[in-house]
Amino acid sequence: MQYYVICNLLYNFVFYQHTLWRYEGYPSWLKHSIIEIAFTLIVVPIMIHVYLHFFPSGIKGSAYIAAWALFFWITEVIFNKRGNFIYENGWNIWWSLLSNMIMFPVLRIHYKKTIICHHYFYTYHFPFVIVLPSLFRRVKIKQDFFISGFIFWI
Repeated sequence: MQYYVICNLLYNFVFYQHTLWRYEGYPSWLKHSIIEIAFTLIVVPIMIHVYLHFFPSGIKGSAYIAAWALFFWITEVIFNKRGNFIYENGWNIWWSLLSNMIMFPVLRIHYKKTIICHHYFYTYHFPFVIVLPSLFRRVKIKQDFFISGFIFWI
């Protein structure tokens, strides 16, 4: 659970002024930051616990991962169509699908083999979610972010 929570909070810290997506709440006082914190600290830990607790063994695991990725993606599509989930700065529904397809296997790997997951995160997922969009959209990442992030993981 910590893996996703830390990555999501890290994303929100780095892209605070230049988000790839944002939430629009109803009523109007329900802003992106409040929704994001509630999602990250309440919904996500419950979801990850259920996901990992019922994870099947063997070949069924692949279908289970695909089902969760599609469920999250379809939920996002519904919220996007309702105007509650807004894409910005080049992000779109297909990037979200790809991100979900990466995220769910990584959550399982992190649960079983944390060291491998940290290698995977810095090799694949970190560049995909943070560095790649910043290169294409010229997002200015805080300079001390890389140093503090590196020290955090040691």
